[in-house]
Parts: sequence; C-alpha cells; structure tokens
Amino acid sequence: MMDIFRFVELGSILEPGRPTKTDKAAILIDAVRMVTQLRGEAQKLKDSNQGLQEKIKELKVILIFEWLFGLGVTYCGSLGGNLFKEVFPVWEMLTTHSTIG
Repeated sequence: MMDIFRFVELGSILEPGRPTKTDKAAILIDAVRMVTQLRGEAQKLKDSNQGLQEKIKELKVILIFEWLFGLGVTYCGSLGGNLFKEVFPVWEMLTTHSTIG
C-alpha cells in the first residue's frame, strides 16, 4: 500500500496542479519522459556553455593581442579565431591555460 503512495507522490511532482494519476505505468512513463526532456535540455545547455567558453577564449586572445601590439579590437575581431590559430602559434598555449584572466 505504501508503494502506491510513492508513485502518486511522484505523479504529483511531475504534473503539479493536475489531477494525480494512480496508474503506476502511466506515472513511470511520465517520469521517463520528463527525465529524457531534462537530459536533452541539460545537453543543450552544456553545448551552449562550451560555445560561450570558446568565444571567451577568442575574446581574451583578441584583447591580449590588442594590448601587446596596439591593434584595434575591430581589426582583430575581423580576423577570426581560425586565422589566429594559423598566424600565431601561441594560440593553443593562450587558450588552453586558465591563467589568462
């Protein structure tokens, strides 16, 4: 009997404000759907975060080159990250170490 209460509690958490389901299978299907959805959202956020981290690295390099060589941000920004990798071999060193702050 206690087992069904746990399922009902899970069902009410999954869909607050809606009538609570009492069918274990339906509750489990909803739980699996919710976990799958949350995993997808988490992956999108991880991907977005990774892209933003790469952009931050590129911007740091642009600012370093501006400071070192007196180049304008607009000029450096127009070169793009790939050109930095080809032209300046220190790109990997600058972007893989967390000492740039």
